[in-house]
Formats: sequence, C-alpha cells, structure tokens
Amino acid sequence: MQFTKYSFALLAFSLSVPATAADIAVYQRDLYDRMTFENSPSGDVVSDGNIVSIPISAELSVIEKNNILEKSRSLSSLNVENKRLVLSFNEAVSDTRHFRIGNKIILDLFLDMESLATLPKQPDNTENIQNKELRPTEAISKAASQAIELGNNLKNSEIKATIANPQIKTVDTATDKDPSIDKTAAPVQVVSDEAPELPLAKTLPELAEASVITISSTTPFGLTVFERFGRLFVVTDQANMAVPPQVSGNAANLGWVMTEIPMEGGRAWMMPVPEGAFLRPEGRGLIWRVIISDTDPQLETADIRRRMTEADNPKIDILMSNTATLLKLTDPDYKDDLAIITVNRSTSRMQKEYDFMGFDILPAVIGAVIKPEADGLRLQASSEFVAISNINGLVIAKDSQNEVIKSYLNNEGRTLIENRKTRTTLDRVFYFSDWGGSSKPQNYIKKRKDLDNFLALAQKENKLGIILDLVKLTLSQGMGHEALGYLNMAKDVNSQIEQASEYQALRGAAHFLAHQYNIAKNYFESDSLTNIAETNLWLAASEAALGNEKTALDIYNDTALLTAIYPYEIKQEVIAPLALAFLNQKQGEQALPLIDLIDQGHSKMSQEQKATLAYLKGRTQSVTGRPDEGISNLYKASTGDKLGPYGIRSELLLIEDELARDVIQFDEAIKRMERLRFAWRGDALESEIQQKLGELYIRNEQPRKGLSILKRAATTTDYTTVRRDIIRLMADAYKSIFIGEEYNNLDPLIAVAVYDEFKELTPVGDEGNRLIDSLADKLMSINLNSRAANVLKDKMDRLGGGQNAIKSGLRIASIELLDREPENALKTLQRVDQMMGPYRGEDKDELNNRIVLYKARALSESGEPQKALFMTEGLDDTDDVIKLRIDTAWRSGQWVAVTDNLSKLLARQNITSSEPPSQEQAQLILNQAVALSLSDQYDSLQRFARLYDDVMKQTALYKQFLVVSRPQNISNLADRATLLDVTSEVDLFQGVLKREEDKLPAVGSKETNLQ
Repeated sequence: MQFTKYSFALLAFSLSVPATAADIAVYQRDLYDRMTFENSPSGDVVSDGNIVSIPISAELSVIEKNNILEKSRSLSSLNVENKRLVLSFNEAVSDTRHFRIGNKIILDLFLDMESLATLPKQPDNTENIQNKELRPTEAISKAASQAIELGNNLKNSEIKATIANPQIKTVDTATDKDPSIDKTAAPVQVVSDEAPELPLAKTLPELAEASVITISSTTPFGLTVFERFGRLFVVTDQANMAVPPQVSGNAANLGWVMTEIPMEGGRAWMMPVPEGAFLRPEGRGLIWRVIISDTDPQLETADIRRRMTEADNPKIDILMSNTATLLKLTDPDYKDDLAIITVNRSTSRMQKEYDFMGFDILPAVIGAVIKPEADGLRLQASSEFVAISNINGLVIAKDSQNEVIKSYLNNEGRTLIENRKTRTTLDRVFYFSDWGGSSKPQNYIKKRKDLDNFLALAQKENKLGIILDLVKLTLSQGMGHEALGYLNMAKDVNSQIEQASEYQALRGAAHFLAHQYNIAKNYFESDSLTNIAETNLWLAASEAALGNEKTALDIYNDTALLTAIYPYEIKQEVIAPLALAFLNQKQGEQALPLIDLIDQGHSKMSQEQKATLAYLKGRTQSVTGRPDEGISNLYKASTGDKLGPYGIRSELLLIEDELARDVIQFDEAIKRMERLRFAWRGDALESEIQQKLGELYIRNEQPRKGLSILKRAATTTDYTTVRRDIIRLMADAYKSIFIGEEYNNLDPLIAVAVYDEFKELTPVGDEGNRLIDSLADKLMSINLNSRAANVLKDKMDRLGGGQNAIKSGLRIASIELLDREPENALKTLQRVDQMMGPYRGEDKDELNNRIVLYKARALSESGEPQKALFMTEGLDDTDDVIKLRIDTAWRSGQWVAVTDNLSKLLARQNITSSEPPSQEQAQLILNQAVALSLSDQYDSLQRFARLYDDVMKQTALYKQFLVVSRPQNISNLADRATLLDVTSEVDLFQGVLKREEDKLPAVGSKETNLQ
C-alpha cells in the first residue's frame, strides 16, 4: 500500500485526536490561523491586547490544551476560567478579528511571518502529560505499520483500493486499541488550507455553516442514515414515532425540508443535500443528530468478510455490530427496493461501497444499506455481523435473528412486530385512549400499581420506558401534576430525554392539565412541534387560557375534531378556553361547533363540568340574541359547591348584571365577590376576580382597600398582559381619586394614606404635579405641614430641576419654617441652591433673593441671628427684608436695629388719624414704642407717643400704648421682662411665609431654562 504525504498527515492526526464531535478546530492559512469553536454557549468574546476570552461549555484537560497549543502557530498559552477559554497570543500575532454565527465562534489570528520565523521553538512537554498521547512521528509510524499489515491480510483488490483512499481512515481503530491514546482528548482538528471561507460581510454558502438534523423519541430506536444521488435518507425502525426529524442551523435558514417516504415497519424521510456535503453522526438511544457540513469527518467504517470455504455455499458478512432491525424501503424517485439495516449506535456503519453480482452495498453514515440486483437475496443479523445469502447461490447463515424477517427484496412483504402501529400523518401526538384514558377507576389504579411495581424491580436501563408509560397513563386521566412528577423522574434517569420532541409534547400537555398555561405554551412553541396539528391545537388553547385570545385564534386551525376521541375531562379542558376566546372576541357563531363538541356523548358529568358547559351555552346564547336563556344558564352554572373556573365566571357576570339593574347594592356585590376571591387560585382567573373586587371597593368609596387588592393582583399574577391591564386600571382609579369631582369631599388623611401607598401610580408631567400640589393644599388646610412637605419633596424629586422644581423647593422650605423646623429648611434650601446653578430663567435674581431670605430666617431660628442679619445686608430694603431684620434683631435683643427698621416699615404704612389703623399697624406702633423704651431712647419715645397718640386712641391697644410711652419718672414698669410682656412677640416674617406659601409654586411652568 502506498501513502501520500497528505494521507500520512491525516492519519497521524487522526491517531493523536479521537474521532469525536469537532468542537474546536485550528486552520492554518498563508497569513493567518483560524480557530472555530462549535457549540459555544451564549456570551461575548472579550478582546484585551494579546488576550481573548471565549465562552466554553466544558473544561479542558491538560492533554486537550496541549493538543490545541501544538496545532496553533499563534498561541502562547491557554486556560479555562469560569467557563471561559482564555487565549494568549505570541509576538507573531499582529491583529485579530472574531465574529459569531449562531452557536459557532470564528477567531482569525493574523501573523507577521517574519516574526513567526524568529520565534523560539516551544519545548516538547508531552512526556509530562499524565495520559501520554502519540507524537506525530509515532502516529505516522504506527499508522503505516497497521495499514501495511492490514493490506497484506486483504485478499480482495476492491477492499485494498478502498483502504488506500485517503478520505477513509481505516486505521482509526488503533485509537480504540491503544491504551496510551486519550479517548477524551479535545476534539481538535487541523486542516491545511481546506477550511471554508466565512467572511462576515458575505452571504454564507450552503455548507459554510453546519446544518443539524435531530431525530428524537421518548423510546429508544434504531436508525439508518445514508446519502444517495444528492438526497439524504433518514430511516427509523420506530413506526409510531410521533415527531419527524427536525432541521436546524444553516439548513433551516435556507428552507431545507424533510419529506416523509411511505414504508412499513418504520418511518423514513428524505431531503436534498448539496454537492460536497459531508455527514457526521452523533448519538444513540433517544437522541440522534446528523451534522451536515463541508468538512470530512473521516468516519470509521465496518468491513466485509467473505466466507468461501465451500465453493457452492458462499457468504458475505458485514462486520457491523449493534444491529437493530431489518426493513425494506422503496426509493421514491428511482422506484428500486433497498434493504435497510438499522443500528443502535451512531458508530455502527458500513460506509464502503461494493458491487457484487447479485447485490450492491451502498455507503451509509449510520447502519447499512443493500440494493439487490437479483431475486432471492436474504439477510440475517447476529450480534456481530449481518449475513447476506441467496437461495440461488448464497447460503443463509444458521443463526436467525427473528422469525418475522423472511424476505425484503422479492415483494413477499414483512410481518409487523406485534403492537407496532404505522402512522403516516403528523396530525397526532397524544393517544389518550391507547394510554388508558377509557379505563375505569379501578382498572387505572390496578395498572398504576403494576407499573409502580415493575419500576421498583426494573434494572436501571429499563426504567425509562416504564416511567414514560406512567406519564402517559396519568396524562390519560387528566392528572397533570402527577404526570409532571414522572416526567421529572424520566429526566433524572436519562437527561437526553429532554431533547426528544415527544417528551416536550408530553411535558406541555402535563403543564396544561396542571393549569400552568404559560409553561405549557413554551413547550408547544418548540420548533420540533410546529408542524403537528395536535400540538398547535394545544398551543392555541394555552394562549386562550392565558387571555391572549387574538393570538390563540390566529393559531387555531379548525382542528378541534382531533379531541373527539379524548377522554371527556381532557376534551373539555382543551376546547373550553378556545370557545371562550371566540365568545370574548364577539364570534359566537364560531364558538357553537366547539360547544357542541363538548356537549356530545357524555352523560355522567361532574358538577364542575356541568358548570363549564352551562356557562359556555349561556355566553353563546347572550351573544346570539337569546339573553333570557343565557341568564338562565349562567344561574345554573353559578350554583353548587364546586363551581370551577367557568362557574366562577358565571357568578362574576351575574354580579355585574345585578348591579347594573340595581338588584343589589355595592355592599352585597362586594360580599359575594369576596367569597369568589378565595374560591380559585393560581391563574388569570384569580387576577380577574381580584381586579373586579378592587374596582367594586373603589366605586364604593373605599379607594385604599380597592387599590390594595389590585396591587396584590398585579404582584401575584404570572401573566405579563394581565399585570399590564391591572396596572392600567389602578392608574385610572388613582387619578379619579385625586382629580375627580369627589376629591374635595375626600378626607385628607385618607387621601395622603392612598398617596403614600400608591405614589408610583402618580401620573407623569403636569397632571402629576397638579395632583401633588392639590394634595399638599389639602394637608396644609388641616395643619399637617410636615406631611405636606414630604409630598412636595416627591414632586421636587420627580422634576429634578427647573423653575417648577425650584419653586416647589421654596414652598417646602417655607412650610418647614412655618412648622419651626429650621434645620430641615436649610437642607431643602441646599438642594434648591444646586438646582439654581444651571437655571437661566428671567426670575433668577428674584428666586435667589427669596432663597437668601429663607436661609436667614432659618439661621435666625437656629440661634445664629448675627449670620442672619449679615446675609440680609446686601439685599434691597423691601418690606419682606425689613420684616425679617426686625424679627431677627428682636430675638437677639438688638433694640436699636429694631427701632431703625420699624421706623422704615411704619413710614411706608402711610398711617393717619383720619381712619383707624389695622390690627397689624397698631401692633407695629406698639412694638416700636416697646423697642424705643428698651433701647433707652426716651426722648424719641416721647416724640413717637405724641405722633401716634390720636391714632392709637382708635385701637384696643391704646391703654398698653399709654403705659409703654409714659415718661420714665412716672412709669410703673419694673423691668424689661415686664415691659416685653406688655406686647406680643414679634413675628412679622411669618406673614410673609404664609403669603408666599399661598402663591408658590407656579404649577405647570415649562422647564425651558436649563442649560
């Protein structure tokens, strides 16, 4: 046998790396290395200098890491940290790029070839690896010696020629025999220059990205996969397989479709594949996959054995183990018959092609395929090989596999295995009657006990089938929760079962029957179930049960008759939500056939089932012009101890109807609704009950309780659309409380309690600002100053800045000053100062003056009058500034300053004796007299007394004025304390605060003055 240089390279690498699924590949190009990472989990590729981090799904051993380093010209090290592969590049790497396509990551490392040539050679450290792998030279030597030995033992030139083909790695079996080769080594491959070009900006060729065909079931099955004349064939020996093969990856994007081929005893599908496609199989038992790409996987293959000991009795054996079943398939295009040998493992295959006088062996990537050229060909399968004989020349082997296998290629037909059913439709997945749906309760209990006993005694490898029988048995009784328990057991026994489409369908049905419609919907939306009419029916029912009625009716394809053979309980569960969806969408005529379907053939209904049927009939009669009959049926549905969901819906409708007709009042309606509140839990109906009850409380002038119930409903529901509707209802109800006509009559304490609990419902914009201002006004009206300030702080937080926020802050500070909380006022004013920085309004100076006044007032009340007076020195002598100075000087006993500022203020009052002064003016005159006396300005006091004597005679304060202004030598005032007692404490600025609080803020002003 002769080997080319290229052949040796492939053989050597095949021995150093096992032939398994290629997850990581290294391609060496002229100017760069390309690394591809298949089956990469979600996550970003992070690049930082000469380091790149890539998400990876599994750990790598030392051998695996060294395999990658050895094949790459670009890497200096690699590590796995927190499920990410961290790659460090050597100095020859000048640039990198990466991109993701689906679950595949492509990394290009551009090389400076001069730098690469000068890099020191890495030391060979393979001797230090615990599980020693073959070095390239050893691999070549071993591959050559094994190939030569194998060639010497072969007598048939056809086989020698096939072995010499470098695309068929016949020597890969050495990896199974040599204990020094690590079978778990990283599935890395190196290709010289045959890697597919995948520029990010170009449209992907058909084979540039892998396509995947997945074949799955809840019962282990045998499989054969082969290619013939540009068509891919998938043949399974499970005739009752519920779900066809699923196409994903690039093929799905290109619209490749599997077409079913009729056959007996199994199921078969066909799909065109492009020229140059290579197939790589994976899996066994429940889940199989075939990967289609342009990369040759170099698969191992079985061989043949010629038994020529007797010239008149020749035999040909295919040396392939793990055979399962022999089937017959007719090629739909060429109309010739093929013998199909299914196997139980993806590693069992006859991939060589032979031409004999009476038959041909066609290459297959899983199993084996034989095409007869003459009548009388017979096949037998033993544990280690398949024997081919002919009644006219070949002799049948002695050990027969199965009596039902007689002939496959001479139109004699085939006896089906007992209990195996052929299905040629994708309409159904659920066979409840076959699973025990028609069993009487005592028979169900007996069958379940038998299966439980079988499960306890079964070997581990046999438990899965029994558990799935229990799943189907409990599902046929409508027991969703019990079925979920068994489905979880099945997953624990074999985690691969989760990928099986039939398992997903069973899981969806179990969640549906457990009223977990949102989870059921996710399963029925699986790509592998979209072509099945029955699962689409259940998907539509799930959407309807979730309240997504338009979506449900879009999905529904008039397939309700599929439920005709269901047990009644399951039929009603599936049909009722769809009928209700039609009714709620004002399509009563379309609901009639569905209601008729669940009104047929069942005489022994439970009370809940009767309520469901009566409700649907009542609704239909109401929307089709028979309201009296409809009300009658609703009353029937709402009576009884166990109403069920539709009986509860009947009671809800009746309560609304009786309220509208004034038959009952709100209190009675709330009482009846409260009973329903605890009658149903766990789905959208519970939210609907709480929603209607909350509305009743609000309408009954109990807003806080109503909103609390609605808030609980929005919090507990699992349905996004329901939550959105409830929140919208709460927002409308909340606004009606504060902005409606009844707000003026609402108790301020109730109003602020509702606001504090549900402030997140406050509308945005001017509407919300007006709501907060009106609430603050209501609180101020009963002197709840601190509560009003807290409410306004919420508004200031909402606004963040601008004129309205600044004026709101000033109002808060004025309230805090009125409430004798100067420290809080200073904190508020500090926030207002921050907002004033970017403010550019025309009233900026005015607002700054007011901030200074409020700060001075706060400092004065905090015991720092000197600072307060100092702050006012730069301000104009307005009345407000003068009043603040008077209050501050009076508190600190600076009587000269008091008299100076009181003189200014009195001079502006224009007080004459021609008319009585106001109470405030009289008090100012008296206070000035006291201040002059306390400042020892007696001459000024006498002149002041003469000036205002006639004025004060007209007031109730005249006697006190005489006492204070009497000459010193006849005064009977003993000391300053007594003198101060004569007049009231000065607090002129409080009036300023009250006045400003009344006119601040300017609600609704536009925030246009920010930089």
